[in-house]
Amino acid sequence: MGELKKIISRVCSGKRWLVFFPRVGLILTANAYPSRFLNQPVDVALSRMRWNYTDTTGNFRRLTEGLGSRRIRVMWGPADNRNSGEWDVATAGFHNVRPYLYGLHLKDLHVIDPRRLQFEYRPIGSGDVDYRIVLRNLRDHGCDVFLSLATHFRPPSGSREEGMRINYRNLQDLIRQVEEE
Repeated sequence: MGELKKIISRVCSGKRWLVFFPRVGLILTANAYPSRFLNQPVDVALSRMRWNYTDTTGNFRRLTEGLGSRRIRVMWGPADNRNSGEWDVATAGFHNVRPYLYGLHLKDLHVIDPRRLQFEYRPIGSGDVDYRIVLRNLRDHGCDVFLSLATHFRPPSGSREEGMRINYRNLQDLIRQVEEE
């Protein structure tokens, strides 16, 4: 954790800061004075993407446990993990990230050819991620997280707004289904 503090203090400037860890492909951002981060209990939420070391929940967990800080959190994107070849994101993936959950970046997709990174975005609930199980796990484990709904899916009209409305409606339907179980 000492190396993390050195890197953060070296690149911090003013009220906004950005930290890039090239070996693992992580980018951290926050709105806080660096001294506050280094001296106060501030959570750092990491996001994972297809192209870096934390692309799977298992890799994220190994990295987080290796850092040894209780302040590291995850902005979990189950679709990103699915796109990285992690097949069981709704259960095993959830259990890997559960102790570190900060929020969910919600989008859905269908993987066509994972080796060639061929996929297509789909409306929430109609892709490869089983969001009913994800939402059920959040409920059953009392997870207090926020949901960030992505606009990657585009309907035939190409409208991001229409895509967001479809995803929001689908998410509400999924939440309602889980609540009725």
